[in-house]
Amino acid sequence: MATKPDIDFVSDISRPSNHNYLSSNFFRLSIGRAPTVAYFAQQVSLPSISLLGLEQPTTLSTTVKLPGNSYQFSSLLVNFLIDEEMRGWKEIYDWITTIANLTSTENTVKHKDRTSDIVLYLTNSSYKEKFEIKFIGAYPESLSEIPLSIQQTDNVPLTARVSFRYTYYEFKALTSV
Repeated sequence: MATKPDIDFVSDISRPSNHNYLSSNFFRLSIGRAPTVAYFAQQVSLPSISLLGLEQPTTLSTTVKLPGNSYQFSSLLVNFLIDEEMRGWKEIYDWITTIANLTSTENTVKHKDRTSDIVLYLTNSSYKEKFEIKFIGAYPESLSEIPLSIQQTDNVPLTARVSFRYTYYEFKALTSV
């Protein structure tokens, strides 16, 4: 006599319906103010989010840790290839120097022109856009150095890293087509 299993695996709701994994190269980047950087993007780090906690002192010489009511995001990091004309690197350089203009008071940039939304699209295993992560009010906070060396014997493409700050990001699932 056969026994009935404890779990019905066909109707088990904890079992995922999609067994494909997200791969690190399943993304596309869009930066309105720096399209060349987006085109040559090699690596993007989806920023972490941290819940800020509260500590409540007690009379027992200990503190009770409680969840706070605010959170913070880390910076958005983008590594990109530097093209021969340095267009991508120059896009970020010009953006930074336009925001903090040190050469003239006549070229003051309005606040709305200092930022740009950045959109990161995550794709599925068929490279169809599955998720949209939109970074609102982004601006570059730092641009890495470019290491040049005559000691390098191989023709290795140069890369740079830009770090963006932003107000917040929205995570949205896109409908399947």
